Amino acid sequence: YFGTFVLNAVGFGLGDIITFKVPRFSAPEIPCGSNLQKNQIKDENQSYAINRVSGGLNRDGVYGYEAQYTLSHYYTFIFRDEPKTGIYQTVADHIMPAPYTNRADIVEVIVNKKAGFSFLSHHVDKMQQIYVDRTNPNKIIISFCGLKYSYNVSGYNIDTELQGCVEVAL
Repeated sequence: YFGTFVLNAVGFGLGDIITFKVPRFSAPEIPCGSNLQKNQIKDENQSYAINRVSGGLNRDGVYGYEAQYTLSHYYTFIFRDEPKTGIYQTVADHIMPAPYTNRADIVEVIVNKKAGFSFLSHHVDKMQQIYVDRTNPNKIIISFCGLKYSYNVSGYNIDTELQGCVEVAL
């Protein structure tokens, strides 16, 4: 609130007190939000319960978080700066080189999984949206709907997508 006053040779006077409320910054609205469960990722139409989430600031100066289903099946989220509440755009390659070095609103998402005897890592397609909720100072919630990515197995190109919600305890 604010209060006004005046003090001069004539005397002292008080004005009206003005009160206002600053609106609380809220988490972004997620298009598929009602369909998401915490620490659950739907990949290739199959749901995976995430059993381990880890990460934070790494030696390259970026923030990386890993959501693990098994040792050979996990999802990596790499942010250029400490993630804040908002909507981020995906990049289809590594986050460190130019032209991304001055952008704080981007995220690199990598799908890592074993297929037969091969271990595959795939970036999701660029210009897709990741939703971050930091309204609780003790956690980060990373949500996404329909993140598209492709991979090749034995000469066949497979197009698929991810949907999910990952909660990172701080």
